[in-house]
Amino acid sequence: MALLSAIPLLPVAVNVQLPPEKGGASAKAIFIDGESTFRPERIVQMAKASGLDPEKALKNITEATELCLEVMEEQEKPIISPAISLHLIHA
Repeated sequence: MALLSAIPLLPVAVNVQLPPEKGGASAKAIFIDGESTFRPERIVQMAKASGLDPEKALKNITEATELCLEVMEEQEKPIISPAISLHLIHA
């Protein structure tokens, strides 16, 4: 799990999807958004600029709000998943 702060996280969520030969990890990301900064339209722009399919790029990023996390915790559902390689928390 990676925890990053003070850097723009949306590009990280896109770049992690790139293949290793392009500096990525061919991976998915979860974006835990405590400040309502997740913008799908920006993901689309960045994916196009990186040569990724914009629809696939969006599907490879799971967005979770603080309220969503609270519900998941109450239901005792796991937040961390082996299918997700990068966990970004923007609080």
